[in-house]
Amino acid sequence: MNRRQLGLSCAGLALASAALSGCAGLNVATVSQSVVTDLGYLKNGLSVILGAAQALGFSPATAAVITNQTQTAISLISSIAAGMAQNAAQPIVTQIQNDLNSLFPAMQTAGVALPPLVTQILQAVIVLAPAIYQAVGLVTAVGATPAAPENLNAARQILAGV
Repeated sequence: MNRRQLGLSCAGLALASAALSGCAGLNVATVSQSVVTDLGYLKNGLSVILGAAQALGFSPATAAVITNQTQTAISLISSIAAGMAQNAAQPIVTQIQNDLNSLFPAMQTAGVALPPLVTQILQAVIVLAPAIYQAVGLVTAVGATPAAPENLNAARQILAGV
């Protein structure tokens, strides 16, 4: 190899190195199958809540909020697939988080006595959701840190069984 070829090789290496270092900040992680499974559990629980929203005696306005937020979250959950780039899933999970953050207060402050199953589902969703947020790389609030593994497994069992 002569000096010119060596110089071109070194220049090529420098350009390749610069290009690779520019890519270092890119997130190449993907959504795992376990996250998709956990989202499926959330979908199960939300489907029960959706079915119960009209029958529980909520005011029409509250029932409309519950129905809308639940249907939107279910639809968004269905759009996340295993292997999907994490940075593509994050905005979808953020929307799911926003829907859940609107749903819970609407159900809890409506003055309607919730049946034990619906209460149990809400509690399981509240336990499992922060683990999903963290798994796709979303920062969670200090009070919303993921639960202990045994509590997560209990929440999964509840939501898988509904």
